[in-house]
Amino acid sequence: MIVWASAVGSVVGPNLAGPGAALGTLLGLSPISGAYLIGSVGLFVAAAAVFIGLRPDPLTLAQEHEDLAGPGARRRIRDVLPYVGANPLTRYAFVGLAVNQTIMVTVMSLTPVHLVNHGHSLTLVGFTISLHTLGMFGFSPLPGWLSDRWGTRQTMLLGWAINLAALVCGIAGAGSVHVVMLGLFLLGLGWSFVMVAGSALLNASAAPEWRRPVQGAVDSVTQLGAAFGAGAAGLLLAWLGFPGLNAAAMSLLLPVAALAFTVRGRRAAVRDEGAPSETSPGT
Repeated sequence: MIVWASAVGSVVGPNLAGPGAALGTLLGLSPISGAYLIGSVGLFVAAAAVFIGLRPDPLTLAQEHEDLAGPGARRRIRDVLPYVGANPLTRYAFVGLAVNQTIMVTVMSLTPVHLVNHGHSLTLVGFTISLHTLGMFGFSPLPGWLSDRWGTRQTMLLGWAINLAALVCGIAGAGSVHVVMLGLFLLGLGWSFVMVAGSALLNASAAPEWRRPVQGAVDSVTQLGAAFGAGAAGLLLAWLGFPGLNAAAMSLLLPVAALAFTVRGRRAAVRDEGAPSETSPGT
């Protein structure tokens, strides 16, 4: 539900490229800069809403819970990674979340460049990114519902299948704007399935005193992976073209497939006493 709340802004935002260009021109700036001005105003409003309205601070509330304020709360990432590596389900969720973000950012960040290089307008680029973000956020209650009823690992597998279909679209249909648009929508949808289900699995498989440091570590690693993917994507597009970019992203699915195989038949409570089962309400 929280992810779903992002859908409106995520879909509307990319379509402000056209009005942003008009605003930039009106102010005597580069047409591209207008979208950044609109985004800056939106971020200021969001920051003000959080500062004024989000009371009491969720961190303060979390620290009041004994299971989250235990000794694991201040562990460093060098302490967390061995713990993650020793727990097969936590390891699968951890790596899956990082790979999911890396694949999505790698392909998404250079799709506008690919479309512009093929003569398509900023308006079409904005609409394509809107479809992508609609897939990312607009259907997020569905993987949440499936995770509760079908299981987090099964929902993650469905997400990986959707991601695979998206990358196939990018490889086989790079010359068709409609196939590229479909692929980017599916890429967002697959990201949503893996992110929602993977986050639930990570939370359920980690012992209570480790959850907060594990979640902090996966956020760091996930963003580092996204930064690497975005940085490498330009070189991959220049060297291999859009099909090659998608093929390179597809190769990242191999370690995930290996990890998925190692957790077959396991439940979330694998190593730590007190860790909830995969079908518990905590999922």
